[in-house]
Amino acid sequence: MQIKIENKDDWNNAEELDGVSADINDEAGDLGIGYPSGRSDVETTLPGYIDLILQYRFDSSSYSDGDTIEDYSGESLQGTVNDSGTGASSESGILGTNSIFFNDSEVTVGDIDSEFDESQYTISMWFWPQHDNGPTSSYGLWDFNGEKDNGLLYRTDPQRLEFRTDGTTTRTDWAGNIPVQEWNHIVVTFSEDDEVNFYLNGENVHSESLGSHTEAPNDFRVGDNTDSDIGKVSDFMIFSNKVLTESEVRQLYFDGFEDDTLEGVYTSEIFEPEGGDEVEWEDIEITADIDASGSCDVEVKALDQDDNEIDSTIIEVEDGTDTYDISGLSDSPKIQIESTHEVDIS
Repeated sequence: MQIKIENKDDWNNAEELDGVSADINDEAGDLGIGYPSGRSDVETTLPGYIDLILQYRFDSSSYSDGDTIEDYSGESLQGTVNDSGTGASSESGILGTNSIFFNDSEVTVGDIDSEFDESQYTISMWFWPQHDNGPTSSYGLWDFNGEKDNGLLYRTDPQRLEFRTDGTTTRTDWAGNIPVQEWNHIVVTFSEDDEVNFYLNGENVHSESLGSHTEAPNDFRVGDNTDSDIGKVSDFMIFSNKVLTESEVRQLYFDGFEDDTLEGVYTSEIFEPEGGDEVEWEDIEITADIDASGSCDVEVKALDQDDNEIDSTIIEVEDGTDTYDISGLSDSPKIQIESTHEVDIS
């Protein structure tokens, strides 16, 4: 079944969009994330999506100056392509949709203050960087008020992510390897106590308290029309008044494997003891085959009979076979493990 989405009312009023195309141009494929029901007033299986105020899937087949970018969150915060001349272009994307390649171009959202709570928020994006040592050293990924001094930068001097709240005086950065010309999932969370967390491909790579809040936004933009060859962006989301947990961030990243978009190792295994009764979980035996790093994170979820998640925990697993404590999980008839390494419930 496929439902044609031609306007925002179609999106908000659709009875059921889970697993079908939800793309204004019939090109995006399955609706992997967002509101599974297609409605902003319905609770979803993943906590936090009720706070989703903006979602750009970038599903158009081409982009020109002045084009509208559809918002699939249900809040009608459509964007506008601002192309200074070199050109934004449509490229293959992530999660079954397209992407936008920013080259001296940006998407402006306008006033989001009525929907956005700057006291705490989460911004998620898939980013395909063009350069690790490009023609400029600073690339604007997103910002408030149309200024690089209040948003997220991708820098190549050296390669790092830099987050600013009120200019260059209040900022934090993380220097590390961000694979170039590959899809990377980047999430920034900002909490009420001014703590910033960076997540790269499902892992929390940086945490710091800034002691200063983001300015109340008048405008918001993705990209920067003064930067050349930034790279591709796909499935861009803003969660207002919501700091996604590490488990929720990892689920967004795992979505890229579950629809076979990302290449690489991905393990998802459900373990259900015989009898189907609820189990009071204490520990499990896991066998891991990982590289010289010696350990990896594994998410363990408690599931009900219909495979709905009850709660979850993240454990650090070492190479080989060992027993790990999961006593903090709720009683449940089955559990699921997920990891970007080769692991197995023994």
